[in-house]
Amino acid sequence: MGQVLDNISQFADEIRADGVEGDKLMRLTDGSAKRLRDSGVIRMFQPKEFGGLEAHPREFAETAMAIGAMDGATGWVSGIVGVHPWELAFFDRKAQEEVWGTDPDTWMASPYAPMGVARPVEGGYILNGRWSFSSGTDHCDWIMIGAMVGDESGKPLMPPKHLHVLLPRSDYDIDQDSWNVVGPARNRVEGPDRQGRVPAHLPHDRRRKGVRRDGVEGSGSYGDVVQVPVLVHFPVGDHLVVDRYRRRCVGVQHGGAA
Repeated sequence: MGQVLDNISQFADEIRADGVEGDKLMRLTDGSAKRLRDSGVIRMFQPKEFGGLEAHPREFAETAMAIGAMDGATGWVSGIVGVHPWELAFFDRKAQEEVWGTDPDTWMASPYAPMGVARPVEGGYILNGRWSFSSGTDHCDWIMIGAMVGDESGKPLMPPKHLHVLLPRSDYDIDQDSWNVVGPARNRVEGPDRQGRVPAHLPHDRRRKGVRRDGVEGSGSYGDVVQVPVLVHFPVGDHLVVDRYRRRCVGVQHGGAA
C-alpha cells in the first residue's frame, strides 16, 4: 500500500461508522472529511510546489477504491474532489496561489456541466447561473464550475466555448434542501443564481493544454500525471469505488467479506 492508503486505513472502522451518520446528514460528516484531509488523499494529484504529493494515477485510484470499500460516499467524494488539484495545476499560477497559497489543504468542488454563462467584460467576466449538483461541496472553500462564454446580451456564443471557472465560497450559494437521494448521498446542489464578477485569471479554457516547468506544452505543471486527459482521471476512481462498494455489499449480504 502507499503511504496515503496506510494513513487512511487506520481509520477504516470510524469511516464505516460515520457512513451511517452521513446518510442522515446527506453529506460527509466533519469527522470523515477531517480524516481525508489529514491523510493527504485530496493532495495526491496536487503539485509538490503547493504542498501536494504528485502521486501516480494508479495509487490514487487504488486509494479511492479502498476508501469506497469502507464507505461508498466517502470513496466517491475522494475520487471526485481528489481530481480537482490536477486540473487547478493547468490554471494561471495566480489562481493556484490564491487557492493554495495560505492552505494547501483547501478543497474545491466541481459541477462541471456548463449551466452558467460567462459574459466577457473588461478585466474578466460577469457570471451567472444555477448548477445542479456537486459532490463534497459542504467541505469545500472553492468551486470549479462549467460555463459557456456569452455575448454582450448574455447568450452563449456559437460555436460554443466552454470554460471552467473558479469561485471562492463567498461568491456562491448552496441550496441545502435540494438533494435527497438513495446512494452516494453526500452531494449537494450549487445555486449561485445571481450575477458575479470573475477576474480574468480564474476562468480556464477546458481545451487548453498546460505548460510544464521545462516549458513543454501539453504537459501541465508537473510530470506524467497531467499528460492524462481529465476524462481518464475523473471517472476511473469513482467507477471503481462504486464497483468495490457494490462487491462489499454483496459480500456482507451473503455473509462473506468482500
